[in-house]
Amino acid sequence: MSGNTTTWMVSIPHSSGVEINAYLNVDSKPIRQQQKLKTLKEYIRKHPKGWKKRLELAQILCLQGLWNEAIAQYYLVIKQQPQLINVQLMLAKILHFMGRESEAIKLYQSSLNSSDNLASRKHLQGLIEITNHKYYQATIEFASAASLEPSNNAHWYALAKAQMALEAPHKALKALRADSLQNTSDITQKIIRFIYTHDALLELGDIQTAKEYLQKALEIAPQDIQVLKRMADLRCRMKLVHGKTGKYTKQLIRHALKIAPAAAFVYNSLSYYYIFRGKWERGRSILENFVSEYPQNPLGWYYYAVCLFHTGNNQAATKAIMQAYKLYPQDCEIYRALCEILPASGEINLLPEIIHQMLNLFSDRPSVWTIAGKILVDYFQEIQKGYTLSAKAIKLQPDLSSTWFDHGGILASSGEYYQAIEIIKQGWQKLSTGDNSLTSIATPRLIVAAFWLGKSYQQLNDNINSDRWWKIALNYSHQLSKFDIANGYYWQGKILASLGNIEDSITAYRKACSNHLLYPARQEVEKIVSE
Repeated sequence: MSGNTTTWMVSIPHSSGVEINAYLNVDSKPIRQQQKLKTLKEYIRKHPKGWKKRLELAQILCLQGLWNEAIAQYYLVIKQQPQLINVQLMLAKILHFMGRESEAIKLYQSSLNSSDNLASRKHLQGLIEITNHKYYQATIEFASAASLEPSNNAHWYALAKAQMALEAPHKALKALRADSLQNTSDITQKIIRFIYTHDALLELGDIQTAKEYLQKALEIAPQDIQVLKRMADLRCRMKLVHGKTGKYTKQLIRHALKIAPAAAFVYNSLSYYYIFRGKWERGRSILENFVSEYPQNPLGWYYYAVCLFHTGNNQAATKAIMQAYKLYPQDCEIYRALCEILPASGEINLLPEIIHQMLNLFSDRPSVWTIAGKILVDYFQEIQKGYTLSAKAIKLQPDLSSTWFDHGGILASSGEYYQAIEIIKQGWQKLSTGDNSLTSIATPRLIVAAFWLGKSYQQLNDNINSDRWWKIALNYSHQLSKFDIANGYYWQGKILASLGNIEDSITAYRKACSNHLLYPARQEVEKIVSE
């Protein structure tokens, strides 16, 4: 990657007929694309062997959304210059996004066969595994490539990205700490490292450090759409939506919209900007208008569904998420949303088939096993089967505390208090050792884990330990309020009620609502406050 490479969001037509938003790393975007396009076409007409100009043409055609023309030009460049591996990789990536996996694999295989470098061959094999949706096998290949060529940052980035796909942020962080990544002077590589590190830390719940990495990325890449979107979302989450701070948040979103005017995820950021200002109807209408304009964009329907769910419109949310599922039944986030939204609208009869498909498609991701187990326990009373499925998450990622916490929470909620305590404490121990210690950080999962420990000990009539764990959870909830005000107050209310402090609990609940606590937690709080 060169220092001039920039990440741009593009809309790619999938073979199924839907539109997919994707990121491509390209050279700096020409200002006058139409004029440049005309000039390049004329040059190539006169000089058909000019592969450099043809490559430049292919890139502009991508940015213009003229995908079939772009692909044709890429193939011509490869035919003229078969040694240009990076061109083959770019074309393979585009074909993968378009759902043309067999063509993408053919290109990767061609590059693999022509390479004498063992590390490169391992990396290419990893890309083939990714295209085949075999992320665990891909991590093995990328790790092997990185061990053979530790100074090649592409191997480490690919490994970190694959680990994130496997929901292993702790392993992704380990890859991102490679010496060559820490010491790089390449601006583009720094941006990628900051973004990936932010995502991994946020997944682990370390919001403060994640924010610091994102700020570093914004300082060196104020035009990067991925950075702008993430910073806007983080500021919205922190309720920085009023006054001067709110104007800056809005400015980030407007800037992102200017760069990517058809990106569903930017409209989602704008929607929540208004929701957290208390303008819920306006927030919903932004995504409603988006899906009306881009009805074939499954991501738009997904965001619209989640927004409707968060604002208490369960029936409409169900229709929207079913539309997203109908358009693109290959997205894990859509399945997660289905498993949360359908029960809220009483459509649990659809869940068994949804769970079956989800587990088949994403069997290497621990969260889907936890979700499936919880649904079986909560809605179908298949207790032992639910426990078995949930425990599978621990087998997939035994070093990740969240898998232990989530399984322990299911055990506690169904009355298996002794087992819950044992499981959750094992998860706590995972946080207390190694470089991934987060026991001093107010992560949302730590609050939930400490709360369930308090609840479990209370049910076992051990009031000393129950109070101790609830006070730990309360302390974490106060810290969380610095980054997520509404949820921080929500957990304070929940914990204070458990400690018997009803008056302060109601006060905390009311503060959560006044800071725009979202549904379904808001429904629980409104019921308590109104009693």
